[in-house]
Amino acid sequence: MWRLLSLCPFAAVAWLLTGIALMTAMAAATAALCRTVESVLVATLPAIFVLPLISGVYIPREVLPDALGEALLFAPLSSTIDLMRSGWTGELSAGGVLTRSALAIAWTGFFARIAAAASGGSRAPEERPAAPRRRPRAPLNAVFLGEGAGIQSGSVRGAGCGAACRSPVRPH
Repeated sequence: MWRLLSLCPFAAVAWLLTGIALMTAMAAATAALCRTVESVLVATLPAIFVLPLISGVYIPREVLPDALGEALLFAPLSSTIDLMRSGWTGELSAGGVLTRSALAIAWTGFFARIAAAASGGSRAPEERPAAPRRRPRAPLNAVFLGEGAGIQSGSVRGAGCGAACRSPVRPH
């Protein structure tokens, strides 16, 4: 029979709080280090795939060699994953819950420090100059058919194809 309550409620509460704080700090650090949306997408791939892998989400650390499993106890998400498992199974003592919570808070502080340093602390964002206006492109009929291909500018007016079709093309 499934239990509705956690076996270790302190571990479950610690897991929820440290998980939210850690993920928020990691997101802030990623956003502060990346300049474009595309670079944020690439930079979050390790957080999505590698960190859960080394933290024991996909492969439990218990099946890894002892030295590797012990080293991976200090990965950023490992303490949060341990707190989540302990909330279900009750395997950690109160001291273990406090130790794992302290490690998660340390990682949170590390990522928050990176975010603050990369974003310049509490400075106001610098105003960027306006992007230069681009030259309008050549009309589609002139590009694909070449200048003077026999299409009159009046023949495409009102066709509903926008400003590119309304540009005059020299008749023969």
